[in-house]
Amino acid sequence: MIMAQSRGKVSLGLFLCAVRKRWSWMRYCMVCKQEIDPMRAEAMPDTRLCAEHGREIEKFGGEFKLSASQERTSKQGSLKLNYGGISAQRVRNDLAMEKLLDDFERKQFEE
Repeated sequence: MIMAQSRGKVSLGLFLCAVRKRWSWMRYCMVCKQEIDPMRAEAMPDTRLCAEHGREIEKFGGEFKLSASQERTSKQGSLKLNYGGISAQRVRNDLAMEKLLDDFERKQFEE
């Protein structure tokens, strides 16, 4: 936690800012309802899974799907095809999430 000191006193404003930032990272796994590690939440802001279930969802195709398309820079109807860069889009893999939830519920029922 980052705290500033001025003449031996801790700046309360920076301390509260650091604490508030820590609380903003607290999210819970959609599967097991455990807290997602703050470091994981910071590294992957749109994750909904803890590290354990993040590894488990890989067998169903992963939490996200990545699709890439090549951008066209040529004019509409032109025979000359000019291509620009590649744009990538990350989409949530809902089917894999459903399979993971079913697998988790089945394991809970078996115990």
